[in-house]
Amino acid sequence: MSKQNTPGIWGICLHCVTMNYNCRLREMLRQEEEQYMLEVEDKQETMLERQAKMRERAKFLKEKREKERLEFVEQKLDERWR
Repeated sequence: MSKQNTPGIWGICLHCVTMNYNCRLREMLRQEEEQYMLEVEDKQETMLERQAKMRERAKFLKEKREKERLEFVEQKLDERWR
């Protein structure tokens, strides 16, 4: 019997206990990594969501630009008739 497989104080092979502990830790890490990857995938915007957001932003900027243009035209018309 090798030294690492000899029973410890309670008659349990310490090497076996350590290996079992390592296996449990490895499995916990695998599960955490899997959960993390699922969360990352869920948080990523889809292409359609990005396109919708870009369209909404473009619409907002177009309306803002038109409002500013109309204000400028009104200001110039007021200056013209003063």
